[in-house]
Amino acid sequence: MKNNNYLLPGVTAILLAVLFPIYWIQEIILGTYNDNESYFSTMGQLSFSSWVFLSIGLLSIYIYYCFKRILHDQLNFKSIDVLLWLMISTSMVFFLGLFLLDVWPASADSNELRMSLTYTISIGSMIIFGLVDITIGIILLRHFDMLPNLLKAIAIVSLIQGIFELSIIFNFAVIFIFPVYLIILAVYFLRKPEMIELV
Repeated sequence: MKNNNYLLPGVTAILLAVLFPIYWIQEIILGTYNDNESYFSTMGQLSFSSWVFLSIGLLSIYIYYCFKRILHDQLNFKSIDVLLWLMISTSMVFFLGLFLLDVWPASADSNELRMSLTYTISIGSMIIFGLVDITIGIILLRHFDMLPNLLKAIAIVSLIQGIFELSIIFNFAVIFIFPVYLIILAVYFLRKPEMIELV
C-alpha cells in the first residue's frame, strides 16, 4: 500500500475542520438559526451560504466513506461499517434536505410546512448522529487492545460528541468538538500505517 493513498482524505478532513466551525459561527452571529422570522425570510434564495452548507455535507460524507475504507484496508476492521453507512445516509438527509428547503421558493402558505420539515429533519438527524456517534465510540473502545492509539482518541471524542448531539440544547458544542474529531482523523489518514492485516 502506498503511504499517500489517504492524502486526499487527510487534506479534506483538515479543510472541513476549518470550514465547519467558520460556517456555523457565522450563522450564529448572523442570527440565521436563532431568529425564525429572519431565517424563513431568506429561504427560497440560493446564496453562497447555501452552497457552503451543501459542500460541508458532501465533504462529511466523503470523510465517513474514507474512514470506513481505511479501517478495511489497514486493519480489516468492519465492526462499524453499518454505523458509518448510517452516518453517511443521515448526512445526506440532513444536508441535502435542509439545502433543498433553503432554496424552496418562499410563500406564505408553505412557510409553516417548511418550518415543520426543517425542525423534523434537524432534530431527527441530531438524535441519529448522537446515537451513532456514541455507539461508534463504544464499539471502538471495546476493541481497545487491537486498535491504534489514534482510533482510541477518535472513540473518546465520538462518545463526547454523541452526548452533546443527543442533548439537543447543548449541541452547539459540536461546532468545536467535530473539528477535533476531524483533525485526529486527518492525522490517522496521513500517518504511516501501524499495522496492516491481509485477508
